[in-house]
Amino acid sequence: MVIVTYPASGTLADLNQLVKEQEAALDGPLADIGNKDGWTTIDIDDLEPNGKPALPSLITTASPPAGAKVIAKGKVYISGALTDATAYRPVGG
Repeated sequence: MVIVTYPASGTLADLNQLVKEQEAALDGPLADIGNKDGWTTIDIDDLEPNGKPALPSLITTASPPAGAKVIAKGKVYISGALTDATAYRPVGG
């Protein structure tokens, strides 16, 4: 498991871009989200034998789309505010 940190001032769009890049670079799926010491944390499972998901995982502050697989729920920083969020794998991912 690799824990990647992201600054509290970042946007949701940039956080999702980071997830996409890290899943590809580490060849593994997003496993968890959270926060520590003023940073957002994302956990990437780099030991997953199936590698990265077919479609990048996403984080939302709303409800995930119907049929999406929820990965984790937690509090992450979005534009400086600690915010409830849900990480999910899109349909087909």
